[in-house]
Amino acid sequence: MNFRLRYILAPALVGALAFSCDKKDMEEISTDMSASASSLATSASLLFNQGFEGSNPLDSFHGIEVGASHSLTVVDRPGGGGKTSRFELRQNDPDVKGSRRAEFTVIKDETQKEMWYAFEAYFPAKDYVDEANDEVINQWYQSGMGTPSAALRTLGGRLELRVGNNSSNREKIDLGPVVKDQWQSVVVHMVHSYGSDGLTEVWINGKKIVSRKGGNMYDGPLPKWKMGVYKSRWASEKTTTDKRVLFYDNIRVGKAGATLADMMPSTATVTPPATQTPSTQEPTIGTPEPTTGTQEPTTGTVGTDKIISYTLVNSETNKDIREIKDGDVLDLSTLDAKTFNVRVNTFPATVGNVQLELSGAGQKVRVDDELPYALFGDRQGDYSSWTFALGNYTLVGTPHKGTKSDPGAASGPTNKINFSVVKGGGNVAISGDRIVSYTLVNSETNKDIREIKNGDVLSLSALGAKKFNVRVNTFPATVGNVQLELSGAGQKVRVDDELPYALFGDRQGDYSSWTFALGNYTLVGTPHKGTKSDPGAASGPTNKINFTITK
Repeated sequence: MNFRLRYILAPALVGALAFSCDKKDMEEISTDMSASASSLATSASLLFNQGFEGSNPLDSFHGIEVGASHSLTVVDRPGGGGKTSRFELRQNDPDVKGSRRAEFTVIKDETQKEMWYAFEAYFPAKDYVDEANDEVINQWYQSGMGTPSAALRTLGGRLELRVGNNSSNREKIDLGPVVKDQWQSVVVHMVHSYGSDGLTEVWINGKKIVSRKGGNMYDGPLPKWKMGVYKSRWASEKTTTDKRVLFYDNIRVGKAGATLADMMPSTATVTPPATQTPSTQEPTIGTPEPTTGTQEPTTGTVGTDKIISYTLVNSETNKDIREIKDGDVLDLSTLDAKTFNVRVNTFPATVGNVQLELSGAGQKVRVDDELPYALFGDRQGDYSSWTFALGNYTLVGTPHKGTKSDPGAASGPTNKINFSVVKGGGNVAISGDRIVSYTLVNSETNKDIREIKNGDVLSLSALGAKKFNVRVNTFPATVGNVQLELSGAGQKVRVDDELPYALFGDRQGDYSSWTFALGNYTLVGTPHKGTKSDPGAASGPTNKINFTITK
């Protein structure tokens, strides 16, 4: 059936068709290619360029694999700016090719040895919750050859590239966190090859994070490129979520001769400028605040290596359990594992090496220069085991330039977390104040925007605000005072002893304003016992996060 006609009929008939007809009818619907992919390209080096404007934009794709009327629609773009595609996959959707999927094929027979692939993606926090079961969102599939030789997946709140020339030993490359409620641009450049001349490069938001040489396809035909959501686990069992919603826009395919600039969306910039216009609305009551927030940025570059986060792994199954955050209390009775490892997640995905030191109830010192970076070691992704003693721990990690045998100088800031391991919730006394999290606030409306987590990339265009503040959330809700220091593309030092604890100040909950410059930031906060005028000793651990502001 022509896909254009199918979408006219879908609202009325899909309930009768999708759930009663043979599943083959729903597998791959060939589209009317009269609106050819090449006619959509706007550059001599582009083979395909689809922004979902105009009439029937879905007709430009080779095939549609959907199981229900909600699976693929064209809707208003989140945050404004025209139209976009929206995929929705539900656990109880009908089978499509024996599994749960909602996908379209972007390019098929047009694939050449050297290709560029690009798109923008938007993961809504409400409808794309993190869980420990993965899904495929992009795949380079070689017909008749089983598992795709290259694929982008999401797993446990992380974006992962799996690529190789053998299905049994494809490399897993962590690309960083799945950023929610923001548009992200992804560009992939491939020289498709079974041999050593293969090349795979990945840019996220204009920053190169992967450059891998070697085979990236099986010994067979060139792959086709498919996008959407494919979650095979749902075909046989339920998981902790039952819905996946994902938006794609500005999908482009380029051939040899294309450039990164050709592939980036028109709203994106590869090298953002570092300028800042600090607010002058700081309160004048009380002790005068330092004026360092008005200085020109002198430290921090977008290219600095960073340890984004630490992931607790079940070393018997090699599956992720959860992220370990500063201040966490890990209850062994709820983790469903006996032996563990800790994976270090970096930005970019590959750095020279990471130096790690665990202290407290157990000690470990390690330098690792091969993926995955594992605190207790691994053999090509098969994690070695560690049994945690009950008690308090401090984990300190720093990226370096060199190798395991010659670590070299530090290439980025240290990431330090404190956590505790208990059993049954009461074996270890956890005392002291804590900074639990940081919340980004729209200072013009005094409304929360989102939590800022370690490693976050915040796009100003997606935040829907121009002026900001950062609220510090503590446990208990009231502490003596919090000492805060922001460094990087902008600087601020502040001590606050009145709720809400605000990095840039407030007047009884009316937040003062700050305008972020583009670039990298580090925010360090520590609870103290005293007051603003006499802070006293620290009453709990430091909470340090790194984040990046982009346009």
